[in-house]
Amino acid sequence: MSLAFHEHPIRPSPLARWDARWKLAGFFLLGFAFALLQRVETCLVALAITAILLILGRVSLRCTALRAGLILLAVSPALLLLPITSEDGTKLAITLGLRALAIGELGLVLLRSGHVSHTLAAAARLGVPGALVQVAQLAHRYAALFQRELAYLQAALRLRGFVARSDAHTFRTTGQAMGTLFVKGIDRSESVAEAMRARGFDGTYHTLEPFRTTALDVLGFFVMLVAGVALVVWDWM
Repeated sequence: MSLAFHEHPIRPSPLARWDARWKLAGFFLLGFAFALLQRVETCLVALAITAILLILGRVSLRCTALRAGLILLAVSPALLLLPITSEDGTKLAITLGLRALAIGELGLVLLRSGHVSHTLAAAARLGVPGALVQVAQLAHRYAALFQRELAYLQAALRLRGFVARSDAHTFRTTGQAMGTLFVKGIDRSESVAEAMRARGFDGTYHTLEPFRTTALDVLGFFVMLVAGVALVVWDWM
């Protein structure tokens, strides 16, 4: 398993040029405001704001649609059960779906308009505990490696003539493959922990990422802040 890791390319855009600290703070406040919304109208406006940010961040339509599908799949149990378990279940389901889409796509804009390492460095500069930043960075780093390792296991199974079916052999083989992946993950985590301790790691997050605040960065933050507050006030009226 290679340790090489390449982040997705960042398209030039106004959001990509935004100072990561102000952008992260603005997106966090806006996402928090979205989570407080209870009306369909305000949730639609929140989704429209997210769509504008997706355009400004030059996020591809394919990536946007894929993320939307995953979000709807994740909340589908609630969307299906609410209409039959609550008097206003249909309205609640629509509100929940719109709110989940708005927040999920907002996170996609944040990820696609700047490198994850730069965003995490900005989080550390904003006072997020170093241990949490390290955990997030390691999770992002090794999720891709484990996906690659899973692809290797699947290729190895196919080379040995394995064909997935609805039988005991398939379930047993799949369980063994998952167990192998988890064991490799534990071994790798122990190796990484030993390597970090050998390099003097004490839980402090160190970064050399350069940050420079401009008037446009501050203006963008206040635009996000005002938009979030206005949405919440309108929702409560």
